[in-house]
Amino acid sequence: MWLKSALLIALLALPAAAEPIEVRSQTIPLTRGVQTEARLDGLVYRGGLELTSPDQRFGGLSGLVVADDGASLLAISDTGLWLEATLSYDEDGNLSGLSAAEITPLRADSGAVLSGKRDGDAEGLTALAEGGYLVSFERRHRVLHYAAPGANGAPVWMPEALASVDGNGGLEALTMLGDGSLLALCEDEFVSEGRLAGWRVDGETAEAVTWPGDGYFKPTAASVLPDGRLLVLERGYKPVAGAKGRLMLVENVVDTALSGREIARLQPPIQVDNYEGLASLEMAGETRLFILSDDNFNRLQRTLLLSFVLAD
Repeated sequence: MWLKSALLIALLALPAAAEPIEVRSQTIPLTRGVQTEARLDGLVYRGGLELTSPDQRFGGLSGLVVADDGASLLAISDTGLWLEATLSYDEDGNLSGLSAAEITPLRADSGAVLSGKRDGDAEGLTALAEGGYLVSFERRHRVLHYAAPGANGAPVWMPEALASVDGNGGLEALTMLGDGSLLALCEDEFVSEGRLAGWRVDGETAEAVTWPGDGYFKPTAASVLPDGRLLVLERGYKPVAGAKGRLMLVENVVDTALSGREIARLQPPIQVDNYEGLASLEMAGETRLFILSDDNFNRLQRTLLLSFVLAD
């Protein structure tokens, strides 16, 4: 009996096998109906894709990591799935396609599949310098460490205050800072007038930080640029105005009252949707950004992957 139990434990510890999934990609211009427009404030557009799939499991993509060479991406779905895929570029280096997509379930420390919104609502994703990933979850607020997609998720220490955050207002923006600490920002948890909750976590110690919030724009992703500055992606939504997005550049990442300078706004007629994923890297001598939208499994929304070069 003990041998069977040990074998079961060993099997649960192995990464789950990835499953191919059909994902179609269609290139899109930056501005609807305008094929030549290629600039947006401080950004230069370097291609974008609308992603679709006949598979009902596809969608709800939130956190995003792009490989250092730009050749592949890793994303998480708020229904408890990893998505891995290959990226392709045209002869000018513009994003032109996505292929070889695979999905894998997110798992708990026990090896159980994280299903349903309560357990599987994954929102934030960041890569670790030594390998592996951290994933933040809403509703049942926590952060799990994954050695690889498909592996079991080990709990990461987080401050007790996280447990009292509103169910749908938890950690959306997650990134590793240059000093090795984890920056985690809440989407919709106010700690004072106009300031949202967050933490800078190092091991089992946490320093409270705040991010400006106006009730409309909310932080959904963060990424440390190659030069050490911090970029925060925000999205706003109102039924009448629709969705908007903006990028905020933070020069002082050690401040506890963080603030940023708006460098770009994504709003009509620019291609726009519910942007929740952000990645940055050095590519061909340029600072390349990737922005991903969450379609909420809504037929009126789209999964968009846009690429830019930071111009300043």
